[in-house]
Amino acid sequence: MQTLRRALVMPAADFWLLGGLSLVVLGGVWAASDWAHLKSFDQGLPAWLYYAAFAVNYPHFAYSYQLFYKGFGARLRGTESLRSKFRLLAAGLVAPVLMLSYFLWDFFARDADMLAWAVMSMLFLVGWHYAKQGYGVLITSSVYRNIFYSLTQKRILYANAYIVWIYSWVIIHDKPGRAVASDVIYSIPVMPHAMIVTSTVAVIVSTLAAALTFFKTAVVDRKGISWSGLTGYVCAIYVWMLVPELLGSAMFFLAVPFFHGLQYLPFVYKYKKSEYSADAGEAGFWRKQSTLMVVFALAGMALGGFFMEIGPQFADRVYVPHDGFTRNFFLLFATVFINIHHYLIDHSFWRRDNDGAQKYLFGA
Repeated sequence: MQTLRRALVMPAADFWLLGGLSLVVLGGVWAASDWAHLKSFDQGLPAWLYYAAFAVNYPHFAYSYQLFYKGFGARLRGTESLRSKFRLLAAGLVAPVLMLSYFLWDFFARDADMLAWAVMSMLFLVGWHYAKQGYGVLITSSVYRNIFYSLTQKRILYANAYIVWIYSWVIIHDKPGRAVASDVIYSIPVMPHAMIVTSTVAVIVSTLAAALTFFKTAVVDRKGISWSGLTGYVCAIYVWMLVPELLGSAMFFLAVPFFHGLQYLPFVYKYKKSEYSADAGEAGFWRKQSTLMVVFALAGMALGGFFMEIGPQFADRVYVPHDGFTRNFFLLFATVFINIHHYLIDHSFWRRDNDGAQKYLFGA
């Protein structure tokens, strides 16, 4: 009897969810806009992306909160390492208090520059988050296929992800300019030419090192390769961070968060399915498991949509400043706060020294 391969959802589904679908869709967008010379893709947010955010991107933020804060106190009192508890405390209490204090101060100070710095911090850290998630996709998918990289190889792959992130930030800031987030205008800091050259060389060298690492593992050592993991890694750090800037397509920038959120969902599904499967001996387990999964998913959709869009938009309509300050304070606050906090939550949660992640993700 043939045993089923381990997967987050299913082997074929993993490939498409972790990045494969983005290659098809973004490739189609590029082909249509380039070959047919269509400019409509760069004129505002398409309707499908707006509603897709409610179905995928907004919920993926909410799911991180639902996972992270469940049993928060028990984890602090539990058997996890001191380093794990420090990360838990920093991400779960210290960071949100500091960010809330920052925005509360800005609300009374009416300082648009403070909002601009918050937005720039979010845009800088998003690449860090994509790089970490892409690396995590690769390692987890490889573990599921019994492909294990050495410590040195992991460091090469991890370093490559970070170098590409820094490079993506540098090439965005190769010339002076101004950008707008809602109605907050901020200046784009210009990177020195030497940094552009250095980061270009670094990304070429690190990419070659990563390619050699994959070749040695798959061919020389005959361990094979996880195509789902490799696709997720390449999409997260190359396609989603570099291609939008290199092509100069606003549509790519708008679509990437959807696929990033889609990449996140299989991990949430695997974790919750494994957690609920701990009660497999109960009568009516399958019905109970399905119900719990549906309730969890719908709660994330409702929470994500409310806190990322509906609630802040309502607050901004009710509170309209008359002193020239931004008309979108609450929307900017929610967007920046939830994004950055989400990055920190994931950095703390999806780790082997987290007992829950070890049990329900890596060990499942």
